[in-house]
Amino acid sequence: SQMPPQEIRERLGLSTLSSVVSLLPGSKPFKVKYATPLLLKIADYIAKKKPDTQFIISQSPYTPLYQIVGSVTDEKYVNALDGTFARFGRTKTGNALVTEQGTVINIIPPEFQYEAYQISDVAITLPGTNTAELAILGIPMVVLLPLNKPEHIPIEGLIGRIAYIPFVGKYIKSFLIKQAIRKLKFISLPNQKLGQLVTPELVGNIHPVEVANLAVGILENPYERREISLNLKKAMGSNGAAKSVVSNIIDVLLKKYSDMEILETINNYSDWTKRESDTE
Repeated sequence: SQMPPQEIRERLGLSTLSSVVSLLPGSKPFKVKYATPLLLKIADYIAKKKPDTQFIISQSPYTPLYQIVGSVTDEKYVNALDGTFARFGRTKTGNALVTEQGTVINIIPPEFQYEAYQISDVAITLPGTNTAELAILGIPMVVLLPLNKPEHIPIEGLIGRIAYIPFVGKYIKSFLIKQAIRKLKFISLPNQKLGQLVTPELVGNIHPVEVANLAVGILENPYERREISLNLKKAMGSNGAAKSVVSNIIDVLLKKYSDMEILETINNYSDWTKRESDTE
């Protein structure tokens, strides 16, 4: 049985009166490390515009807490995508990150991942299977594919090996990744499935303030939120389906849109999660 949204918010120490923005870096080690500081910088900008906004970051079952904290305290990762530093803190209900600006981001433990999706007013996420999960629940999202440093993206197979060619390897790899992504019309599964931009996407050099403006626009416009939500559910042919249905829909989508595989290689939820080999 599903917990009502009010109860979920109370359980997670969140007010029912203010918006919740969900930050989803994903579960692959390299995504967590590079994306988390960027997502926190976006949260800072949202907080400046809408100070009562509440932020949550979902900790994937495959991501140890030290990895999340490591990403926002190590300048290598923070500077890679112009993110922000943060420190680890505790609230009455759990763990949190606090940015230099003072924005508090509640860390949601893995067992509440699905509930955290349900109570989000807007999610900011990287491409991957969670775009389908959010869509099934009708959660508006801003999907980001930062290509500020494409050579950092670990990829299996041939492209991966090319990357190790001295001097030119990383440029060829950047080029191949950008080519592969250019072939895709959309980077999120719901947009790809409907063949139109139902929920916003940003690809390339990502500017945190631009993402924040998009998110705030959605938060402040209930009609737009409702419209996106209905279209996402329509894209998935779902009325907020149960967890079991979610994984079936995702498998079918990945078979149908094999081009999305490039994003799944960047985000292969079966193999990357099981291997902690960090290809830097």
